[in-house]
Amino acid sequence: MDVFLYCYNNAFPIKTVHMRDTINNKWITQGIKISSKRMRLLDNQRKTTVMEKKDLKYIEQNRKIYRRVIKEAKRRENNTYISSSKNKSKAAWQIINKELGKSFINNKNIELRWGKNKISNPRAIAELFNSYFAETVEKLTDQNNGTHTTYNITNLKINTCPQTMFINPVSENEVEKVIKNLKGKCSSGFDSVTDSIVKKCAIYKETTSQYL
Repeated sequence: MDVFLYCYNNAFPIKTVHMRDTINNKWITQGIKISSKRMRLLDNQRKTTVMEKKDLKYIEQNRKIYRRVIKEAKRRENNTYISSSKNKSKAAWQIINKELGKSFINNKNIELRWGKNKISNPRAIAELFNSYFAETVEKLTDQNNGTHTTYNITNLKINTCPQTMFINPVSENEVEKVIKNLKGKCSSGFDSVTDSIVKKCAIYKETTSQYL
C-alpha cells in the first residue's frame, strides 16, 4: 500500500485551485465567440511568425472592430437590464460594481414565524436562534438534575488476545467484484485515493490488491 500511495502521490500531486464564480454574460453572442476565437488565432500567428506590415495592419483593424462590437453589445445589454429593472439606480450600481469586479450580495428575504408574530429582521432572527439553543441546553440540564445513567463496565468487556491477529484471506475474484461495485466517485478517504482511480487501476493491481 505504501508503494502504491507513493506512485499515486507522484503521479497526482496536490495542487491549490482557486475557484471563481461563473458569471452569465448575456451579451456574449455566438458571433462574439467566433470573433474571439479568430482574434486568438491571429494573435498567435502574429507572435509565432514574421508577418508583413499589411498583415499586421489587418490584425489591428480586426482588433478595433472586435472591441467596438463588445462595447456595443455590453451597452445594449446594460440598457436593457436597467430599463427592465424597477429600481434603476440600484441596477446601474450593480452594473458598475460588476465591471469593477466587486461582487454584490443578494439579500434573501428571511421570515420567521415566532408564535403569532412574524420576524423578518436578520439580526433579530439570529438572536432568537441563539437564545433558543442556549435555553434548550439549560432546560435539558435541569431535567437531568445532574444524574447520569451508569452502565456495567464488566458486561461490556471483550476478551482479546493482543499477541495474535487473524484476517480471512481474500481472492482476486473477490477484490475484482468489490472494485467493480464501486460507484466511481471523485471523493476520497483518509488515503486520498478516489474510487474512480481505484477502478481505473484495477487492471494493473488486481494481483497485488488482495495483499493490501
